[in-house]
Parts: sequence; structure tokens; C-alpha cells
Amino acid sequence: MHVTFIPGAFFANAYNSREQVNKDLHDGLAKVSEMIGDGFRPRSVVAGFLSSANQQIIKKKYPAINRPK
Repeated sequence: MHVTFIPGAFFANAYNSREQVNKDLHDGLAKVSEMIGDGFRPRSVVAGFLSSANQQIIKKKYPAINRPK
């Protein structure tokens, strides 16, 4: 199964605050994990524009993302 979650329809920070984008990312990644099951964590996030502050939160909170196996 393949699932693509694109926060904010590509330009998340253009439409929401950083705090809301962090919540959307958390909720979206949790939903993907729930859909796939077995503790699945995505290895990447697709976004057209995502602030560096939001990228840092992803890096700290979801360390498996963007790290090779």
C-alpha cells in the first residue's frame, strides 16, 4: 500500500501558522501509521513549501524520517 500525505495542499505555511502545520503533520503521520498498521512510520514527507522550523520539528519528533535504512 502506498499513501501520500501532502500537508496544506503543497504550501502548508502559506495557509496556516507553524503551530497548526505541526499539528497537521502530527495528525497526518499518525493517520498514515494507523492506516498501514504494524508501527509503520513514513520515511519522507512531501511538501512544496515547509518552513525550516517545521522541518526541525519533524527531524526531532520523527527521527526515522529522512534517514536511510
